[in-house]
Amino acid sequence: MKNRFILILCILIPFLVVCGGGSDIGNPECITGHVYNDDGSPVYNAMIVLGAEGASFNTDTQIINDTSGLVIRIRPNDFDTTYSDSKGQFTFENNEPEFYLKPEGYVVVASKGSKLGIEKVPYTSEGYSDVDLTIGPATDFQVQSRSLPGDTTLSFVAAQISGTNYYTKPDSSGVFKFNSVPSGVLDIVLLRSNKSILTFKQFVVDPGCNAVLVADPNRSTDYWTPKDCAYRDYKGRPYILWSSPYNGSTGDEAKVNAGQPYDVHIQFSHAMDTRLTSKALTAFSSDNNISLDSLWWQGDDEVFIAFCSKDSSGNCSRISNYFRKSVKYSVIVDTTAQTIAGVKFANPDTLWFIPEP
Repeated sequence: MKNRFILILCILIPFLVVCGGGSDIGNPECITGHVYNDDGSPVYNAMIVLGAEGASFNTDTQIINDTSGLVIRIRPNDFDTTYSDSKGQFTFENNEPEFYLKPEGYVVVASKGSKLGIEKVPYTSEGYSDVDLTIGPATDFQVQSRSLPGDTTLSFVAAQISGTNYYTKPDSSGVFKFNSVPSGVLDIVLLRSNKSILTFKQFVVDPGCNAVLVADPNRSTDYWTPKDCAYRDYKGRPYILWSSPYNGSTGDEAKVNAGQPYDVHIQFSHAMDTRLTSKALTAFSSDNNISLDSLWWQGDDEVFIAFCSKDSSGNCSRISNYFRKSVKYSVIVDTTAQTIAGVKFANPDTLWFIPEP
């Protein structure tokens, strides 16, 4: 279901402002910039929206259901708007009514017709530098919330592009869909049920690339999976990004999945060819009684593995507890594992743990 955004913005009459010399840290003077087309020509009368970096989930939001689905109507409290002149120039300054710049990072979004552009405006000891925006086709992308059973108070309830009024809530499948938003390098802010937020920085999206960010509310953003555009991240070799138990764990740290239908959870650094990678996985133990019983994939970058224990007849059965003292359990991913772009592991990757040292 596609969310439609109706943005009610404060419109200011454009005018040319020349910032004063120097910058007082307690009173930054202005933010200036230019808006260009792809061919380098200036854009006249482009609308530029300025917002502080981070989230603004305190906006006045109405949720309305109509015949076409969910409509989120937003009245932003934390954004200011201006327009570019005939040279593509725009200015935000502290003298504008009810507007005051603070020494912090900002984000500017420019739009003209169906074209959009976005850039960050960092603050330095010298104030704000001039920022150039190039507008182009809008893009779509998704944020998928994926996690193991955990604290439900951490579940994501809203998502926003940092410093902008692009904001959405999850659909019935828990997917956050951003439609017709600026392409570029974006920071994605997600609000959890307990009102805390997590921010994934530098998520790359290009028009028409169907980028996806796989986010886990129970883990830090270091373990989230960005599926960027045009296979740009597949140029590097794949590897095991994260595992549970983690590699080299012992004792209770190695028994974190006790009671689960699986024994090992692996997340890869890239989207994998699941058919070939499944064949590349093997499991064994130092007493030769443990084998890989079954595995299943969650998406194309996470796999869950269940062991089985061989009896004296060689039959393999799944039992509740087969860990033995001082036995080392291992999972190997050999070099036939490969990404969906055909890039293979450079070397076998091994995960091992000892539950009962």
